[in-house]
Amino acid sequence: MKYKTLVGLTIMIIAYSCTTKVNNEIGITKIKTPDISNYTLTKFNSLSTNFVETKRIKTENSIHIDTNTQKKFVLNYINTKKQFYQFFSYGSTNMDIIISNDSISFSKNDKINPLFQKINKQINKISFKGLNLISINNKLNSIATSLVSELKKHNLNNKEYNLLKSIIDGKIAELRIYLAGKYNIRTYNDKLYDSIDNLDINNSQFLRYYKNVNIVFEYIQVKYFRKYNKKFTISAKNLKFIKDNIKNIDVANDFITIIASNIIPDISNKEKQDLLEKVKSYGLDKPSFNYLKNIKAEVSLGKKIGSDPKYLNDLVPLNNRFSIKSLKNKTVYVDNWATWCGACVKGIKEFKKKYNKLKHKKDIVFLFVSFDNNKKSWRNFIKNNNLNKPNIIHLYNSKNMNTNYAKYYGVRGLPKAYIIGKDYKIKNSNPPIFEDKDFSSFISRQQ
Repeated sequence: MKYKTLVGLTIMIIAYSCTTKVNNEIGITKIKTPDISNYTLTKFNSLSTNFVETKRIKTENSIHIDTNTQKKFVLNYINTKKQFYQFFSYGSTNMDIIISNDSISFSKNDKINPLFQKINKQINKISFKGLNLISINNKLNSIATSLVSELKKHNLNNKEYNLLKSIIDGKIAELRIYLAGKYNIRTYNDKLYDSIDNLDINNSQFLRYYKNVNIVFEYIQVKYFRKYNKKFTISAKNLKFIKDNIKNIDVANDFITIIASNIIPDISNKEKQDLLEKVKSYGLDKPSFNYLKNIKAEVSLGKKIGSDPKYLNDLVPLNNRFSIKSLKNKTVYVDNWATWCGACVKGIKEFKKKYNKLKHKKDIVFLFVSFDNNKKSWRNFIKNNNLNKPNIIHLYNSKNMNTNYAKYYGVRGLPKAYIIGKDYKIKNSNPPIFEDKDFSSFISRQQ
């Protein structure tokens, strides 16, 4: 069975834009393909930024990219066979990527992208058919060792080696998280998580690959659970735990900023000032501090949806049936999710177990908003998991977190839940999630 990419808790994929000035220039990127309209350029302004700026490039032959921003560009391309490719820039390398007749070639001085594609192919073709969990874990260890050994055969400098090793470590960790959900492993004390507990995240290259932000979050969760025997929560008081467990200043700065940016909209202005003083004492860099300073507090609770229903109506409904009127006089539990988000999938499996005890509450609606890459994956997951049921509404946003819906409701990462009251106001921006022991009782108490 071919592994399908699933990411861990993606709460960190947000529009976090720092303004550090680094003079790097990406040279000419040449694209030759009959399907050029499917080429997108995604601009990264921070080590851990995703989808800060995305625009479709429509041109017949090529584009020229000159930048004076920080050293992160990710190029996403879908060819005529609907195959997805991802490339990224690094340092001050001038790189050419030539896509012609669905084949890809790179400039001779580009060491990273050819190896990156090779790593992707090798990991994506891993099969676990016929293996038990112990054998799978051993196989992953062996594959990781083999891939890292392969890197040593190439003439890579330290930064190039550490970047590619971080990608390997992150992708193998993704697989472990996916397997934990598949085998219904509910405790971070399981041996499957030992490798994540021991993961080397303390090099400045680790967050250069944006998906590794999710791995860092999983790493923090494992560390926290194994120390306190309880779940890590995103809160101001837990920022110190992050600081104490991430020694590399670059990784710590980025990750603390990401977590803090998810906290500020849900707290008071006074609490925001206390949080800013706290992160300042941690030595947070000035661009990150200014970014947090500009985030508004108290913006989530009480936000009305009745005056702007178009943001929900703009989403694609399952079976083309949805009206804002269907939410009238209902309490709505909204879950933002995606099939590629491992934590989201794990949570939905828990929801399925609890649904039968909650379905009789006619004044409660469960609204699932998908951030999937495509509608087919979304629809297939709903069908295969029998999630088209009474009191459940499914809407599709797309993967883009810059939509009006995502920005209006503060969806900066997945999974993200909130509750809309009968007055069409957001009454709870951080409710219990499906896995929480008190989820069912919490839903039962809603009026």
